[in-house]
Amino acid sequence: MSIRIVSALALLVVGMAAGASHALAQTGFYVGGNIGVSRADIDASEANQDLLSLGATSASTTVDQSGTGFKGYGGYSFTPNLAVEFGYFDLGKFTVDSTVSPPGTAHADLKFKGFNVDVVGSLPVGTGFSLFGRVGVIHTKQDVTVSSTGSLVTLTPSDSFSKTSWKAGIGVEYMFSGGLGIRAEGEIYNVPDGSEDKANVGLLSVGLLYRF
Repeated sequence: MSIRIVSALALLVVGMAAGASHALAQTGFYVGGNIGVSRADIDASEANQDLLSLGATSASTTVDQSGTGFKGYGGYSFTPNLAVEFGYFDLGKFTVDSTVSPPGTAHADLKFKGFNVDVVGSLPVGTGFSLFGRVGVIHTKQDVTVSSTGSLVTLTPSDSFSKTSWKAGIGVEYMFSGGLGIRAEGEIYNVPDGSEDKANVGLLSVGLLYRF
């Protein structure tokens, strides 16, 4: 779902760029922060398979894939079209609930946070407006907390996993006078899902930035 949302935003960006005019140049340092809605691509069937491999005769799992995420960042625009950003992100909390036979339940909270370095390419499209796309390297930590009842025994109530991977996104920026601006963007983060797997988390966010 999150990848389709970002793809739809990409089509909107291309359409807006088709009739664009040039904007004022934006170079130098800037800082900002965003907050928004996150959505995780977590496969419930994999959780069921893990439970069956532990001896359950049947398993049913539901995943709450929606959360609240935020990020803070600082960057430098070398030209109006090219910048590098460094940032911290927290993609929120997601829950996994399972019921098994013989009777038992399991509940897991999953949290993702980390640091990123992005290359950002911008296209001015009018006075104050610009469209941008980004690609970057991220180092993400996944924190997992598990509780269980009945036939399920939690051997490790909490754990964490870290991986270095990628992120990408697109967005639109509008600069007011005095260096203050606003951004709206959609991003995909490729994050760890346990010790071996990875998952995608999408973040749709809005926020403010200030250019020095």
